[in-house]
Amino acid sequence: MVSNSKHQHTALTSARKSLILHGLVILSGVSALAYQVLWMRQLGLLFGNTAHAAATTLSVFFLGLSAGSYYWGRRSQTVAPTLRTYARLEVGIAVTALMVFATRPLFAWMLPSLYPWMDSPGAAIAIKGAFALLMIFPPTFFMGGTIPILGGVLIRQQEDFGNIAARLYGLNTIGAALGVLLSAFWLVPLFGFTATCGMAIGLNLLIAFLAYRIDSATARSEPPSEKASKTSRKAGPRLLSEKVILGLCFVSGFGMLGLEVLWTRLLAQIHENSVYSFSMVLIVVLICLAGGALAASRLAKTSLDPMGGLALLLVLGGTAITFFPNLIMTVSDDLQMLNASQSFTEYMRHMMMTAFATIGPSCFLLGMVFPYLMKNQEGRVRMPARTLGTMSAVNTVGGILGALVCGFVALQTLGLWRSFQAIATLYLLVALVLPSGRSSLVTACRAAAVFILVIGWIGIDPSSMPQTGRPDGQQRNRLVESWQSSGCTVSVQESPEGDRYITINSSYNLGSTAALSSQSNQARIPMFIHGNAKRIFFLGLGTGMTAGAVLDREQFPEVESVVACELVEEVVLAARKYMTDDGRGGTYNNGLFTDPRVRIRVEDGRHRLMASPETFDIINADLFLPYRNGAGSLYSRDHFEVVRRRLAPGGIFVQWLPMYQLTKDEFGVITRTMLDSFDQVTLWWNNIIPGVESMALVGHVTPVGLPIEDRDSLQAAFMRLPNGSLADPFGLPVILDVPSLPFFYCANMTARAAQFDGYPINTDDRPVIEYASPINLSKGSFGKPSALVAPNLIALLASLQTDTPPIPDPILQALPEHRRELPLAATALHKALVYRRLGNEEEAMAQWESFSDTFDRYHQGEQTRSPPTSPTP
Repeated sequence: MVSNSKHQHTALTSARKSLILHGLVILSGVSALAYQVLWMRQLGLLFGNTAHAAATTLSVFFLGLSAGSYYWGRRSQTVAPTLRTYARLEVGIAVTALMVFATRPLFAWMLPSLYPWMDSPGAAIAIKGAFALLMIFPPTFFMGGTIPILGGVLIRQQEDFGNIAARLYGLNTIGAALGVLLSAFWLVPLFGFTATCGMAIGLNLLIAFLAYRIDSATARSEPPSEKASKTSRKAGPRLLSEKVILGLCFVSGFGMLGLEVLWTRLLAQIHENSVYSFSMVLIVVLICLAGGALAASRLAKTSLDPMGGLALLLVLGGTAITFFPNLIMTVSDDLQMLNASQSFTEYMRHMMMTAFATIGPSCFLLGMVFPYLMKNQEGRVRMPARTLGTMSAVNTVGGILGALVCGFVALQTLGLWRSFQAIATLYLLVALVLPSGRSSLVTACRAAAVFILVIGWIGIDPSSMPQTGRPDGQQRNRLVESWQSSGCTVSVQESPEGDRYITINSSYNLGSTAALSSQSNQARIPMFIHGNAKRIFFLGLGTGMTAGAVLDREQFPEVESVVACELVEEVVLAARKYMTDDGRGGTYNNGLFTDPRVRIRVEDGRHRLMASPETFDIINADLFLPYRNGAGSLYSRDHFEVVRRRLAPGGIFVQWLPMYQLTKDEFGVITRTMLDSFDQVTLWWNNIIPGVESMALVGHVTPVGLPIEDRDSLQAAFMRLPNGSLADPFGLPVILDVPSLPFFYCANMTARAAQFDGYPINTDDRPVIEYASPINLSKGSFGKPSALVAPNLIALLASLQTDTPPIPDPILQALPEHRRELPLAATALHKALVYRRLGNEEEAMAQWESFSDTFDRYHQGEQTRSPPTSPTP
């Protein structure tokens, strides 16, 4: 009787132990993916946010996992896996994760001396890869051993290997999805990267503590016979050789990581590319993989022929990928953008449902393949940790190569849709070459594979499918050419009016020939503010029209050198090919691609400024949509401090702002951050059209006033609008020159610094902009209520100009009074256009009269200062 009671107590103890250990597997997955999210972001800032730098970091991450899986699995041959070993691995992760904090400043300190060696892409990858190895290989090496060691602890019987190993894999992947969800949606926005990394380290230490306690409790409570139990050495059927099993592990990893690259690229065509959107895609992939693994665990417990089950999964997965293009075309209505006017919660829910409906079926089915391979290993398992470690290592190596091949080879050579077709073919061919033995199911799967291959290659034409989506307003545009780069889809489109646009993915418009005046003024306004800029740096190339504007030798003869950095090589190709000839014997960019003064670099402009000691008179940063993944770092204090160090004496930094993609909160954060970094900050106009206004914050290292020298003052006269009537001009109705420069001046932000004290400072560690902007703008965009345009912008400018009016503004004091009034003229014109758009004609005409009166005083003042000249057209 006593013996039975002890046995019952032991059984309960074992059940509780198993439950807790499965919980630790989930928590381990949470910390692992939290680290991946954090490290990819932090090393992207350090190495540059290029596709090659991201691939280098990701490869090192998975290389560490693979090496750790193999090493710790092999070590079980000499040292039996225990929970104490597992606890030590978790402690190893926590301790070595701290190395990232120590190594990051080391790389930043060495970067300027290393940069001359990084002109060669191969050398750059080697240097960044070496530092990535130093930073993240040690913790990932320990991570890789966790599942094999736990598998060795939990798997006691040979026939349980497939079931338990697949379950561990599935639970760990569930934890991974939870880690992405917590990191991206809550922890980083609330606490920042450093604190979130600290929480992950704390989680590893907690897991280690619990594992150690369970090991001690088990040692005290379990009878010696049960404690010493080993995996049964019962021999099972050998359906496949070990080399074939490992080859299939490789194929599974290759296909799944390759598909993840393709899925991420494709879904970027239909969603706003924010940090939340990319995180949601990853979460959906991980949930489907976890579901597949758990389903494989259940399947492994059935009497289904293991070889037939594997063939069936391969054929079903290959079939799902074959018809995936048709499925996503149907679900997304030919890659139409998701409705961005929903609430943030509704938008995320809609995106999640779209992702599950499109990539879910194929991801779930193919996610079963690797876990189910473990069922095929049961017949030869002697040491579960060793077998599990070897299989995981090979699978991870396959994943590394799959991601690299699809991202850097297949997309460029085969295109997006053919790449899907190639991976589907891979799975179906593997099903064809599996040995059938006596299995009728394998034979039937072979026949089905042949049938699907024929349909896929003959009945489906991926080349006829769209390469990119079309947002509202671009449905009438003609696709001229598109490129599948390693990081995005770049396309050139042409409107019925003949204007050309360069677009990234579906929605990010880099500029168009229709906005030549506005884009040129993004360079010309800073040139006039500075007055004598010889060396100019452009952070972002886009169409090249902005950078090309400073090459006008008549207007800016002092320019000696121009450096323009563009992140995507295909954007440079598109600009060179389609944004040069204007069709009238001239160029849109003043010979940007042939002028010997110009250096165009395909690299991260922020990284270039960090690495090179070269200084500039003007650093001109393009319009970066703050909601885009990674763009928030270009509005951070860390970046602004680097910029400040790269300004020559008297230099200025110009950050153009898309007001239609900012709310008052984002504008306040950016302004507060600029004020914290520069001694003087001013606000300037460019595009005044209601709903698509653009402005610039200009930072000076030392306070200065506007230049007063005259060239030909009447060349700055306003262009008369038709019959003196109120119209909607494209841009400002003024010929830009030094005398008319105050028209573009808006406000002295330094004088109003106290107005922005309540806003947080945006930093690399606390990326307020990148995480807040998608949520704030979900209430409306492109002129809808939340964006800082039209009436919202009028209210902001009223508060700024009322408290710091332009007439007594010290920045304008050297100018004659009729020029100091010009900022009020621009404000009045903007109000007139807004009120007319709103249907308030009476107020619109009142503001128009105010604008006209100011114009008349300016014109009369200029006439008294110099003899009349013919205005430049």
